[in-house]
Amino acid sequence: MKIKLVSFEDVPYEKKLGRDIIVDGFKYRNPGFTYFLSHYHADHYQGITGKTWDVGVIYCGPITASLLINVMQVPAQYVKALEPDIPHPLPNDQGTVTLMDANHCPGANVMLFELKDGRNYLHVGDFRYDSTLPYRSPGWKRVSAVQIDELFLDTTYCRPKHTFPKQDVVVSEIGRLVSEYVKADAQTNDKTLFVIATYTIGKEKVLHEIAKTLKCKVFVTKEKLDILKLLDLEYIDIFTLDPRSSQVNIVSWNQIGEMAPGGWRFLPNWDYCQQYYDWHNSLHPDSPYTRLIGLVPTGWTWELSKTLSPSSLYTRSYKEPFTIHQIPYSEHSSFEELRDCVKYVRPARVVPTVLGSKAATIEGYFKDLVDTKRAKQKGFQSLFGSSSSVIRSSSPVIATNVEDDADDEPTVLEVEEETPITSIAVIPTQQNQAENAVSCPCCNKVVPEKDINAHLDSCLNNKLDTIEPSSSAPKVIDKRKHAEPIDNQSATKRKKTNVPKGQTTLSSFFSSPPKSQK
Repeated sequence: MKIKLVSFEDVPYEKKLGRDIIVDGFKYRNPGFTYFLSHYHADHYQGITGKTWDVGVIYCGPITASLLINVMQVPAQYVKALEPDIPHPLPNDQGTVTLMDANHCPGANVMLFELKDGRNYLHVGDFRYDSTLPYRSPGWKRVSAVQIDELFLDTTYCRPKHTFPKQDVVVSEIGRLVSEYVKADAQTNDKTLFVIATYTIGKEKVLHEIAKTLKCKVFVTKEKLDILKLLDLEYIDIFTLDPRSSQVNIVSWNQIGEMAPGGWRFLPNWDYCQQYYDWHNSLHPDSPYTRLIGLVPTGWTWELSKTLSPSSLYTRSYKEPFTIHQIPYSEHSSFEELRDCVKYVRPARVVPTVLGSKAATIEGYFKDLVDTKRAKQKGFQSLFGSSSSVIRSSSPVIATNVEDDADDEPTVLEVEEETPITSIAVIPTQQNQAENAVSCPCCNKVVPEKDINAHLDSCLNNKLDTIEPSSSAPKVIDKRKHAEPIDNQSATKRKKTNVPKGQTTLSSFFSSPPKSQK
């Protein structure tokens, strides 16, 4: 099949730099391009065709290279691994590139391009900025010595309301939460099964903390373990293939629940919880579990709880004997961390790689941090030039599946037929989205599900800072069966945690020691 070649001018602005360098833009094919992949998540490797890829060499970090070759089966001659924190020569004698830790998923890299024509670029891919990175990474330390012309920035959470807590603090609190459940079990004769929602890669820090806290293994499928072994984890021994030996299990994203279209509400999938719970108890007939606790780690939880439910700092869904906690753990930078990064890099211009409809608003968030003098010298008319040239219409700030689906990939881990987990019924596939309609939580206007992102982006910008939950219950028309009705009235039946006045510690995210749900 003949593939239409794309000219460099036709590639979106946020995916190209120099004269032929493409970052995370594999749909744009031309043998003359030099391709870089920041990390192994579907929205970034989209366009790579696996074993049939022959357009050009893909440059990336060692872990990502291993995943491309062993999971996607990209021919090894088309994958070039670059060691981090070391300048590497670019093809065609263009200059050098240095990879450094992105603090995102395993193998994710930020890339510093220093070109011989004097232009310097920093492309972060997806990242969670941490002020300690410059002290831990020679590559990040080098950035401070280079005058960056353009910073390609992961603006997933580029709004002031996205000010969730530091990642290490949240991880520690997750450990405390599961520990409290186990302590409660000892007093009540309950037995808790923990189920953690994860991506194909990502959220490993959460799994490590739970295993370390409970001093137990984490059950995974063989397919998942095969991928984990490619990630160069120091704690690979915490994983087990025996479901009978662990009370901590992982499941794929969106199985125990998912965000409603528009990303404004979490919908538990109690049917799946029941199926998983029953299957696990069939393995322990003499000592069954008495409750299932699900953990959904995502940064969108903090934004939702602060805007739609001001009295609650985290969201908890409950249907006996199941509880699902949505916890503000994210592998993307918060708004404050984005500003810290721009302040450290001090570029002449910021190029957002995830953008809604308000380009001018995002520009204003960093205006006081960029090097305006050099921007004028470079002839930059605005922070990121013509907004129409950089907007990715497929990647709005508020997305239908928000942070999670973009970071999950189509190569879903299938379970071998001979494994016990096959007794779990297959969750119904998603219905045709065109058949669904959604009521906006801000204005109650009913719009087609496919249009909710654009509508919310406009509506939330105007109203989100002042709205209260609507008194009329917004409804989601969905053909899948959720044991809990999808409306505000059912939400009021859920148990919520009231935050004591003046409480600012992250412990307010979680309830006091959990009571028995027996």
